[in-house]
Amino acid sequence: MQRELILASDIQKKLLPSAPPDIAGYRVGGKNLTAFSVGGDYFDFIPLGQNRLAICLGDVSGKGMPASLLMSNLQAILQSHLIHHHSPGKVLEIANHQLFNNTDTEKFATLFLGVLDTETNMMNYSNGGHEYPYLINANGDCQRLQSGGLPLGMLDRMGYEESTVDLKPGDCMFIYSDGITDNMNRDEEEFAENRLEEVLFEERKKCEAPKELIEKIFEASIKHSGQKQLFDDMTAVVVIRETNGTPI
Repeated sequence: MQRELILASDIQKKLLPSAPPDIAGYRVGGKNLTAFSVGGDYFDFIPLGQNRLAICLGDVSGKGMPASLLMSNLQAILQSHLIHHHSPGKVLEIANHQLFNNTDTEKFATLFLGVLDTETNMMNYSNGGHEYPYLINANGDCQRLQSGGLPLGMLDRMGYEESTVDLKPGDCMFIYSDGITDNMNRDEEEFAENRLEEVLFEERKKCEAPKELIEKIFEASIKHSGQKQLFDDMTAVVVIRETNGTPI
């Protein structure tokens, strides 16, 4: 069983991006830490051609092997349908229908899906019940990306609202799973959004690379818990639009 878990962990790691894509005018990065050998968090960068890139981060209910199996199913659904549909809302609608019909009612997934056009610097996005990503501009002002609908697989025939954001030079998008904010210390206090925001806004001023920013946030969340064992999977994706070739 231990050998099978190690094999499953290796397979799952290969389903996630081995390196961030090289995109002119942007720096992107992502990282996943699992609470157990395998997990239910998922992130991906999917090239769509014509200067378009799909960026997604999902979180399957539960932990361990059952969550990892559903995560791989969700990945297959997204990759197969994004080829034909560049509308995030439409893809979430299809994914919701397939998960609802292929899983038990207590199994579901949350997912943020954005499609970035690197020529226009516009991102269309939709959110299936996931934590609202942060979009921080060069001046430190912040908005949350909220358009979407219910988690995937809960109710059939659901529609998903879609919105568009214009990424300006210096803008930083932070997408994350609730494993970061749910980490609790010995007093059962969660890391929570207020602590996440404090670290995010402060470190954004210092960190030039997405990997750097993600590491700082992971470190702060884990330090808050004071535990060696993660409470839940932790995943984050950062997208920074450069300014004159250099992130700010």
